[in-house]
Amino acid sequence: FGGPNSGGDFGGDFRANERGQIAGVAETSVIDPRGLGCFENAFTCLPFVWEMGRKTTLPILGGYLGWAQAINNQGQVTGAAENSTLDSSCPPDLAYNQFIPVTWWNRRIHVLPLIAGDLDGAGFGMNDSGQVVGATGDCLHNFHATLWHDGRVTDLGNLGGSSGNQAFDI
Repeated sequence: FGGPNSGGDFGGDFRANERGQIAGVAETSVIDPRGLGCFENAFTCLPFVWEMGRKTTLPILGGYLGWAQAINNQGQVTGAAENSTLDSSCPPDLAYNQFIPVTWWNRRIHVLPLIAGDLDGAGFGMNDSGQVVGATGDCLHNFHATLWHDGRVTDLGNLGGSSGNQAFDI
């Protein structure tokens, strides 16, 4: 999208679905006015689906950044999109807006609910039934491992830890 970096299955293991589609993130040529960006530089980033040699941009929620993390065999995608609300849990040097867990289906964005009291989240894995796993929490990575199914969010608990709990695959 005009920027120097992009990646498929952002942070994951670069799996394509049975249709050969890959979910990912690409930098644009637009500078993030906060100087934050997503690939350790200041360009804004947009989620995409790669199919048949073409990247198709997915919508975000009014912020500067978003990424697509995983795609199932039906072409449903999960990830996160920044909204336009400043994340009050971030330190002043990381003035990000809230990251909201989302899915995309037919290039339309659908917001996933957060666990009560959490400000941020992301979907990391998705199965062919549309169930999503990931995390909700705050800017500093105090996360709850999370499952989304049929419009509901479930805290998956932990194995004794108090932060950084995340679910990556289902």
